[in-house]
Amino acid sequence: MCSIEKEVVTYFQYNKLIDKLVYKIENSEYKDNIKYVYGIDRGGLPISVHLSHYLNVKHICSEKDLIDILDSIYGNEIILIVDDICDTGKTFTDLNLKYSEHTSNIIFSSLYYKPHSKFKPKFYIQETINWIYFPWESINENPNREMYYHLINKERRLKNNYLERVIVLIEFLRKEIKQIFKILKGE
Repeated sequence: MCSIEKEVVTYFQYNKLIDKLVYKIENSEYKDNIKYVYGIDRGGLPISVHLSHYLNVKHICSEKDLIDILDSIYGNEIILIVDDICDTGKTFTDLNLKYSEHTSNIIFSSLYYKPHSKFKPKFYIQETINWIYFPWESINENPNREMYYHLINKERRLKNNYLERVIVLIEFLRKEIKQIFKILKGE
């Protein structure tokens, strides 16, 4: 049996995921038809803002605005609805049912998709069974935030350790070069 592990996503990793999602969307048959992006509150909000900028499409700020736009949308215009994780699939399934008369104008997307989900988004970047922690989650939401700080501090310690070794090596080489010059001068 597989155990669920905790996975901490750094801002750097988040930006890479966004880049991959943008690439997937821009290289899809839907690219030219996506006119709007809507982020599911709360996890999808940062993603929807990023996508609206990168895809150069309008950002829908509220569900009321989403309803208004769905009622006025025409042809093959598409609204991209995004969330951070498609875990059980309930959120996407509920929205798909709620706006069933507009399903041809809606595409769902997430950064992460869990294989046990009852809904599979059109676009997702990474399949996982892990429990995902994003860098913007508050300490109260994420009691394991210390794990994130531990990883960051470990990374810093490794960098500092590397720099210390480089400095020691440079000092050693400086002394060796000084000795070589003494030998060459005949001292």
